[in-house]
Amino acid sequence: MMNKNILVSIVWSTFLTLFIYFCTPFIATLIYELYHLLEIEFIYTLYGISRFLSAHFMLWDQRLLASLLIGVMAGVIIFWRRRKLPEVS
Repeated sequence: MMNKNILVSIVWSTFLTLFIYFCTPFIATLIYELYHLLEIEFIYTLYGISRFLSAHFMLWDQRLLASLLIGVMAGVIIFWRRRKLPEVS
């Protein structure tokens, strides 16, 4: 049976990879809506940056590879951090 820490890190890694691959434009839309709710100019600047980056990321040929690498790195970090935590019964 798989270790619980390995399973948790695989689940989070998979979720993060899929989220980055498919939902990058959604983040820009959320920042845009947040700007309209709070009306802070700095948030609109963040929206412009995130919109620019998401548009280029969606057209990038290496998008899948980048998403997988980020997801795997996050999974390794999660596994490493959970391994150091004491077990709670």
